[in-house]
Amino acid sequence: MQSVGRAFGIVTAGAIACAVPSVSGQQSVERLMGTVLFAADSDTVTPAGAKILDSIAAKFKDPETPFIIVRGHSEPREHAQYGPQYGRGLSQRRASNVRSYLEARGVKPNSLVTEAFGVSKPIKGVEPAKLRRVEVVFSAGNGW
Repeated sequence: MQSVGRAFGIVTAGAIACAVPSVSGQQSVERLMGTVLFAADSDTVTPAGAKILDSIAAKFKDPETPFIIVRGHSEPREHAQYGPQYGRGLSQRRASNVRSYLEARGVKPNSLVTEAFGVSKPIKGVEPAKLRRVEVVFSAGNGW
């Protein structure tokens, strides 16, 4: 079940999991731990976003932490207004800030991977505010 916070808040979907192929050809299981939403043209973690990140960090401080993928996204208006490099850069800054936030709360740096997608992976049928996001994904069995 998915719960949705207010605009610029949090979307969590901890029960969503899927198997995806990895580079090594092995199956990888990914589980969405949480989604942090951002204000337009912003890479600042909001208080609502901090709440979900604190919860994730508390679960993954162990030295044996599995891999956590931090995926940054932007929305089409950010991309169109300033150009494709801006949208991709903004999504990278969002992902980097979430990564830094998790590291500052004890998550091991070598267990975190960031990815930036700009507008290339939209969610169809949702308002633009929910496209300005960073997804924090637990990944197991990927051979990293």
